[in-house]
Amino acid sequence: MLVNAPEGSSRHFSFRGERVHFIEMGAGPPVVLLHGAGPGASGWSNFSRNAAALARNFRLLIVDCPGWGESGPGDYSGGLFGTLAELAGELLDHLQLPTAHFIGNSMGGGTTLQFALRHPERVGRMILMAPAGLLATHSVMPTEGQKLIFTYYMTERPTRVTLEAFLDQMVFDRSRLTEELIAERYARSVAPQALRFPPLRADRLPPIEELWREDLRRLDHRVLMLWGRDDRTVPLDTAFSALKQLRNAEMHVFCQCGHWVQWEYADRFNDLALEFLKRS
Repeated sequence: MLVNAPEGSSRHFSFRGERVHFIEMGAGPPVVLLHGAGPGASGWSNFSRNAAALARNFRLLIVDCPGWGESGPGDYSGGLFGTLAELAGELLDHLQLPTAHFIGNSMGGGTTLQFALRHPERVGRMILMAPAGLLATHSVMPTEGQKLIFTYYMTERPTRVTLEAFLDQMVFDRSRLTEELIAERYARSVAPQALRFPPLRADRLPPIEELWREDLRRLDHRVLMLWGRDDRTVPLDTAFSALKQLRNAEMHVFCQCGHWVQWEYADRFNDLALEFLKRS
């Protein structure tokens, strides 16, 4: 069941003149959590099943990226991952944090890699769940999940049926979706700002950087990659372009799992994430 973020955990800061919302909870080494790009997404909807477990040992900074959640609209004309990497740096500056660990799902994973490439000294460890921006070696691109993301706002007002079709692509077993999640995601996806300034739309997509063209061998950070074998948005074979280059990466693959490892296998995800972040 989707529950509300802890009372008093909402924070805001300014990025390029717009308000950015994030949730701050827990105590310990800081961890920035970055969500994916689907319609109606927010930091809390992506990580609501993980926050309580992780916050027992870490200070969580769960971001609503511009254009999503409770943040203001975003301008990604300069590049999707580059813009969000700049935002991550300004968040750390705002909180006077020299470094942080990062957890990123899909778009958030691509953002994490981009930030690490630009500012390797500010990144501790990285947990990446099906990060975007990498090269699929066998799958046809764009995938069905990506098409649904890019075309969602091509109608004047998307329907709940359209939203449910998108969510069906995100998980292996539709029964793992809750009514609370569906209702919240749909409401956010048709909020006035989202309809007026959709962050990703097929006929006006921003530049989406091809991170697999970067020299990922420069990154010597410890990286935990988590993937669903049945991911229909960022397919499993996308992992190989990163695994061939990242010097200190390990990977866990979940069978009967789609794009949302942290949602579909929340308990196992929490155990793996805590062990990895706390490992000496």
